[in-house]
Amino acid sequence: MAETKDEGLRAELEQLRHRVQAQRQAFRQVRGAIGAMRGSRDVEPLLKAVWEALSILGMSFKYCGVNIIDESVDPPKIIVHNMTPEGELRSYEYQEAREFSLMRI
Repeated sequence: MAETKDEGLRAELEQLRHRVQAQRQAFRQVRGAIGAMRGSRDVEPLLKAVWEALSILGMSFKYCGVNIIDESVDPPKIIVHNMTPEGELRSYEYQEAREFSLMRI
C-alpha cells in the first residue's frame, strides 16, 4: 500500500514539474514578445504570445487585449487592441480619453 501511495505522490510531483515548466515557457514567450516590441505597431506578436501563454496555462478566456495610452496629445488618446477567438487583431482608437477611466500608477 505504501508503494501505491508513493507512486501516486511521484506522479503528482511530476505533473507539478510539467506545469511549472509550462508556466516558465509561457512567461518567457510573453517577455520575449515584449522585448521585441519597437512600437505600438508590434502589438500583434505580443497578443499572440499572450494568447498562447493563457492557453498553455489552461486559462479560460474568449478575448485578450492591450490598451495603449498616448499621452503625447491632449487629451490623451487610447488605442485598444483585441485578439478575437479566430486570431484576428482588431484595433480601435479613441480620441477622447473621457470615454475611459484613466488611472496613473
